[in-house]
Amino acid sequence: MDHYEPKDDKSDDNFIYAGDLYRLMSESQKQALIENTARNIDGVTKNVQLRHTAHCYNADKNYGERLAKALNLDLNETIELSKLSHSELMKATRPSS
Repeated sequence: MDHYEPKDDKSDDNFIYAGDLYRLMSESQKQALIENTARNIDGVTKNVQLRHTAHCYNADKNYGERLAKALNLDLNETIELSKLSHSELMKATRPSS
């Protein structure tokens, strides 16, 4: 999977269905999704949280914004990461040693 670059294929939007589903949800369902996701990834490293939040932002801006806020992540960092290619995102969110 790391060899496939989704942004190279303009006909393949990996985030469209997640965004469509998010936009179909009621406000209470969206809130439950954000709360459950934030609670379940609270213990993972910040780099993984940033990757996931950038993906959520690509699916729907509101989704990514709300999740970044729930995780106390920098929204501007999330937005910048969402613009990167897969390989750039992996490099930018590589765990620091």
